[in-house]
Amino acid sequence: MAAQWPLVHARLVALLPTLPGWPADVFDGPPVTGNAPTRYATVGYVFGEDAGGDFRTDTTNAYRIEEAGSVRGEIVATTGSADLATVRQQAFAMADALEASVRADRTLGGALSPDGLATLRFDVVPAQTQQGATQRLAFSVDYITRT
Repeated sequence: MAAQWPLVHARLVALLPTLPGWPADVFDGPPVTGNAPTRYATVGYVFGEDAGGDFRTDTTNAYRIEEAGSVRGEIVATTGSADLATVRQQAFAMADALEASVRADRTLGGALSPDGLATLRFDVVPAQTQQGATQRLAFSVDYITRT
């Protein structure tokens, strides 16, 4: 048995920078850059959380293993001003593109079994600091697959 979680994670890392309106700055895990991108995303990492997702398997079926899990990530849009509305619009446009992609292909490009299913959920986390406004959308790609 091999967990499918790494396949789902890898698919998201490859997929996200190709979505309409998404920046090239998609990090596999915590953001590591010398730049200060105004829009970026992470896969397998959410600021302030200890886990990048989870998975559990059910082996009661002698013929197939069912795995249910989630991969956490984060969409971040920030600006040097107090304009929260603009960064909110940017972050939600990225979320819309991700949702459209998942709706169009519930198997995440074959990372899940043909009878697998992926869904999304988001945590909305706005912030205002001395550096400006930030809109974070912590997301979870929840999935179920059978191998």
